[in-house]
Amino acid sequence: MKKIISLFLIIISSLIMVNVKAICYDEELNEWSVGAQVLFQEDTREQSGGDEEHFAYFLSVTPVREDIKIKVTDGYGDSVWGKTYVLNLNDKSKFEDFYGVGCYTNLEEETYTIEVYGGDESACPNELLKTLKYSVPQYNEFIKTAYCDDYPDHELCASFTNKTKYMTEKEFNDILGKYDREIKEKELTASKIFKIAVEYGVYVLVPLVIISIFYIIKMLAFKRKERNK
Repeated sequence: MKKIISLFLIIISSLIMVNVKAICYDEELNEWSVGAQVLFQEDTREQSGGDEEHFAYFLSVTPVREDIKIKVTDGYGDSVWGKTYVLNLNDKSKFEDFYGVGCYTNLEEETYTIEVYGGDESACPNELLKTLKYSVPQYNEFIKTAYCDDYPDHELCASFTNKTKYMTEKEFNDILGKYDREIKEKELTASKIFKIAVEYGVYVLVPLVIISIFYIIKMLAFKRKERNK
């Protein structure tokens, strides 16, 4: 009797359990999803007095396409669906539509789960195509320093980086101070070379021009003499 009851429960369970994760059979969309990666983009828009919401950065996927949608879940389990923002991230004279999720500053490293689904108008509407993980390093507290104002492209001046995670202010200043001196020494050396070239170049250039003219005249005279033979 127990065997019959167990078999009955297994059959009922198999009927109740429904596979809610559909499979996309569109070859082109599946090929795209294989190479899809997370796109991280800082929000570099200038703050204004309007109602426009600003973020620390955006997360999306690349290569970009219009027939997908994404859901981003942070480390606390909070999820947000992507939407289209009208942004001006690079060129102040050019605005563009950017699809993704806006995220706020994370003081510690944050790992996100990005689920990519087929869009409503795609060949695989609402079907999960790919799940991605992406970690954003912690916020860099040193980006407001004078050194980072002068050298924003230095690796220790990135807005989000783990390279300064356990770094003291003294260690940061020592590294950037040394970098500052090296840059200025190179600029000074290049400036000296240019100044010397300007000041003394005439003493090299003039004799060179005279010698060149002399040889040109000699060559023309030789050719003329050869033709008259």
